[in-house]
Parts: sequence; structure tokens; C-alpha cells
Amino acid sequence: MTGRSAAHGYDTGAWVPARTPPSWLASVGPPRVVLRPGPVLPLVVSGVATALWVLVVGYGAVRLDPAWSALAGLLGLGALALVLRGLPLPAAPVVLAAVACWAFVARDWVPESAGDLAGAARLVAGCLAFAVPLVLAGFAAIWADGRRTARAAVEKGLGGRRWFGVNRGDPEPQLPALEQVPAALFFALPSGQSSHLVVAGRRAALVATTVWPRGEYGVEKNQVVRNGRPYSPGTDEVDGTVDDVRRWQLRLGPVGATCRAFLVVHPASGRLTDTVRVDLPPVEGVQVLAADRFVEEVGAFLAADANEIAVDVLLSLTDLYTQPEP
Repeated sequence: MTGRSAAHGYDTGAWVPARTPPSWLASVGPPRVVLRPGPVLPLVVSGVATALWVLVVGYGAVRLDPAWSALAGLLGLGALALVLRGLPLPAAPVVLAAVACWAFVARDWVPESAGDLAGAARLVAGCLAFAVPLVLAGFAAIWADGRRTARAAVEKGLGGRRWFGVNRGDPEPQLPALEQVPAALFFALPSGQSSHLVVAGRRAALVATTVWPRGEYGVEKNQVVRNGRPYSPGTDEVDGTVDDVRRWQLRLGPVGATCRAFLVVHPASGRLTDTVRVDLPPVEGVQVLAADRFVEEVGAFLAADANEIAVDVLLSLTDLYTQPEP
């Protein structure tokens, strides 16, 4: 997925890598992106369950009652066909009818007396041997259809793009460098301290950017200090970024995503006299870092899931990429 986003003001194909590549780039591997989870696992489960069920029906046709076994088998196949066509509710009574027909196949297993526990167990086992694989195959087919539908919705919504939304103010200018992470998707946020959410697999990075005057920055008594004195604008920006990450952790946590925020500090100019030194410990999922560490730190975080697009994570973000571009 490549291209240019005029809404972002980034020519994503024009970014030139730094002379020294980031340390995490070698671990990314080929630029191959996979959408997960896919329908393979539920399709395998459905196929195995169907094969077991067919063997049971075949046994009933050969060893017990061919006519009733054939009728039960036809009804079971009809139920599976309805499920595969996306009609699970109409399939339910057909399954019940198939099980009822199989009861006639298993009638020879009805115990002769109430005390015949072995006979009762054989009857129950015989009926379950027909019903359980059939029901399991149906549920697995529904599972596969759900995954296939979700995958198609995400692919359609993304439309091969990587950049979504409209910028507010001046976002972090190094963001295009993160395109070296093959699965990275970039979402401009409509509000909050953070201007962008960058997602790769189950990793989500909130990116906020700011300009601080020259000096050495640290933390004392839960406040940002500059050259040993309280720096209120910095404290406000860190607090705003903490609010962002809390909000997004609540939203993305249920789908298993790891969310962190990065407040990127730029110097007022490129002059050596305007050097900014940042030494702030991470706080509640927020890392404050100097601009020259942005690609290394944020890229390393995202590169842990460099080649995967998590379908369930993207489904929770549909409001960020289904809006039409201006």
C-alpha cells in the first residue's frame, strides 16, 4: 500500500531514508502484509467435522438402516448448505429434523429395560456421534463466514491506502519514515493532544509533537522542569498525551492491542545553541523523546508487528478510515 495523501501534506513516496537505517529495520523482513485472522482455521475445523459426520452417516447406511441414514444425511447436508449461504436460523429446524431421522437409525440401540445402563449409553453415544459433528461443522462455517466478512469489510474500507483523515496543525514531520514498517497505517485524529494514531498489527502508537525552547528537561514532583525550574507548557502537553493514551487503551484494549503514546520534542531551530535534552521517564504509557529518537523508538515499537494487519483491531477503528477523503 503506497501513495500520496494531499490531505496530510505528505508525499509518502518522496521520503528518503536516513543515511544510517534504524536498528529495527533488519528485523522487518520482506514488505509483505497479511490480514489476520483469516478464515483458514474455521474452514479446517468445519472440514474435519464434516468428514467425521459423513463417516457416521456412511456407517449407518452400511450397517444399520440405509433409508433413514440417507434421509438424515440429506437433511444434514441441506442444513450445512443453508449455513454456508448465510442462513443459520432456517438451518436450525433442518438440523433437528436430521437428528430425528437419525433416531430411527439408532432405534435398535434402545435399551430393553430402564436398568440397561450400557444400552442407554450406547444409544446416547450413537445419537451424539451424528449430532455433534454436524452442529460443530455448522458453527465452524458460521465462524468462517464471519471472519471472511470482517476481512472483506476491512479491505474495502482501507482501499489500498495507508493514510487517512485530515491533519490538524503541524503534525510530526517524520511520520512518513514509519512507512518502512510494511503494515503501518496512519490515522489523523480529530481531537486530543496527539495528531496521529499509527497502527501495525496489534501495536498502536499515538504521536504528538511539540517545540520546546533550548534547555535540559526532566521531572520533579510530577511536573516537567526546564533547567531545574517548572515548565508548565510541557506539563500540560504530557498530561494531555496521558489523557489520549488512557482513552485509546480503553478502546483498543478489548481487541488485544497494545497502545503507547509518544510526545516528540523538537528544538526551536537547528542551531546548536537551541539544543534540547530530554530525560523524562515513561509515565502511564507515554514516552517523551527528542525528535532525533523518533524513528528509532516509535519504529521499534511498531516493528514488533511489522507485517500483519489485525482485522479485529481495524474493525474497532472504522470511524477513522471509512470517512471520504476531502
